[in-house]
Amino acid sequence: MGEQRSLTPQQIETIEAAYKEGIEEVDRQDEEHVLAKEPKAREKAEKLIRQKGNLMLMGRQVLLLYGMLRDGWSKSYPVSSKTAAAITGALLYFLNPFDIVPDFIPVIGYLDDVVVMGACLRLIHADLRAYALWKGLSLSDYGL
Repeated sequence: MGEQRSLTPQQIETIEAAYKEGIEEVDRQDEEHVLAKEPKAREKAEKLIRQKGNLMLMGRQVLLLYGMLRDGWSKSYPVSSKTAAAITGALLYFLNPFDIVPDFIPVIGYLDDVVVMGACLRLIHADLRAYALWKGLSLSDYGL
């Protein structure tokens, strides 16, 4: 039997729906948990940045989301509760090694993480662009 290299449209729909449902339950404790796990996520994201293509871009996006959440938490940048929930949900998923496609499977293990990150970025696109510009970052470096 061949190895699956992509997700079916149904799998993508299921992952996106679970993500959107999950962010409805995100609270301040979840944000705190995600921020406490930043060193672990940063290490994982930096490994992705050393890759090429979508994985490199996703690694950069994870770091940008962390920056926005951290700046919102410290009140140095205004982040709405809806945006904070979307970021927290995506980062919780990114941190979970036992998601739908386990991350330890080379390359394909990140397919579901890419789907969740994409759903998050679609939800908060304008806010994330504004934040990146506020930070003086190049939008193209983050796929924005």
